[in-house]
Amino acid sequence: MNEISREKGTDTTVSAPPPAKFNVAAFARRHPWETIGWFLLVVALCVGSVMSVLRAYHDKGGTDFPEFHAAGRYILEHHDRDPKSILYNYLPSIDAPFALLAWLPMPVAAAVYYVINVGFLFGLMRALYRHVLTDIEPTLRRQAALGAILSVLPLALDGMVLGAFHLAMVWLLVEGLGRIAEGRSTSGGIILGTAVWVKLLPVVAVAYLIWKRRFAPAVIAVVTVIVIDLALSLIAFGPAGTIDTHREWWTQHASATTRRQLTEPGLIDEDRLTNQSLPIVLRRFLTDFGHTPGNPRNLLTIAHLTGRQLTWIYRGWIVIMMISLAWYFRHPYGKMPPERAKGEIGLVALATVWISPVVWGYHPTAAAPALAWIGARRDRFPLFVWPAFVVWFAGMAGHASKVTAAAGSVLWASFVVGLILGRLVHCETRTHDADSVDRETPATDARQATAFDP
Repeated sequence: MNEISREKGTDTTVSAPPPAKFNVAAFARRHPWETIGWFLLVVALCVGSVMSVLRAYHDKGGTDFPEFHAAGRYILEHHDRDPKSILYNYLPSIDAPFALLAWLPMPVAAAVYYVINVGFLFGLMRALYRHVLTDIEPTLRRQAALGAILSVLPLALDGMVLGAFHLAMVWLLVEGLGRIAEGRSTSGGIILGTAVWVKLLPVVAVAYLIWKRRFAPAVIAVVTVIVIDLALSLIAFGPAGTIDTHREWWTQHASATTRRQLTEPGLIDEDRLTNQSLPIVLRRFLTDFGHTPGNPRNLLTIAHLTGRQLTWIYRGWIVIMMISLAWYFRHPYGKMPPERAKGEIGLVALATVWISPVVWGYHPTAAAPALAWIGARRDRFPLFVWPAFVVWFAGMAGHASKVTAAAGSVLWASFVVGLILGRLVHCETRTHDADSVDRETPATDARQATAFDP
């Protein structure tokens, strides 16, 4: 009996099957396309390992890991946060783990860090298999998990080569919500809290749990964030440094990034073509902020709003989106089938893309759980599944053009995938409800016949 079902007077768990385990014998009997997929995955990861180490060693522009390594070295030498740290948008304690890698020479540290990221990628695949696709037969489940990873691999590999840690957040988010959906609130809450600590974006998952009346894992997640952040900050910066770094983080970065994107008329760092966040894309379409001669983004401008007007449009968009998601998520855990609970994980993950003030090329890796859930229904709902993947790959291909990248091709593709996922989850829920009625009807008829049997 799980920990939630012991709470008296509550019915908050989903009657989901236990987490699926890998079947080695079945795994060996792969479809030829699976073999090709695994071959491509292994080759891509091997090539990425070389590129990652070379970029870090030569400190190529846009590579994050040398900056992370320097932030860790600064902590070791000064017991303080590097004032030039590019991790300024994250909790100050996120610098601390890089102090461990800073003990190693740059090439070795980059190689170790890449291997860690590969572990995050396979952890995400395992989480999809065990927690998102549990209602699918094993072969299709395996294919859907692999297909989802391959569908986001160009984006994930981009982040891994640059040295980002977004994969860690996506994996922890899916693993945490998956465990919570299966009734394991303590471990799920701790893992989800770790995801929030890595990047604050999964706070939408905490709000999701509160809306679903799953207060225990939500509280555990919040406590986990606080404990990890305070513990690492005190170790790295000391008591006074902890207060100072958090004050600076909140006043100069956490609460100011989106406002700056919406109101600053000049050039800003976040308005690079590789950023496809909602506020930046709206800024490009609806204002002439940041226009420079020859910039491809100039072609997108269709209005000349002020910063105040743009802010109200952005806020209105967010409010409408949050109200729509709240209405869609209105069913408590105990009153919806397991298929819906697992499908909603994909929507929560996509929401981290929609609310983020920066969406670099690797951020839409969060679409993996949505694509896995959709892909597993390819035989039952092909009219929904294939358009979803066509739109997704078209969105990724938009990176090849500066104009389509500036227009937010992957951002809009993620919205389409989210709409299709929502529709498929609704169809799956209706099918489940109809099957439940069909199973209950014969038993009801039998009881009625017995009651009137003389």
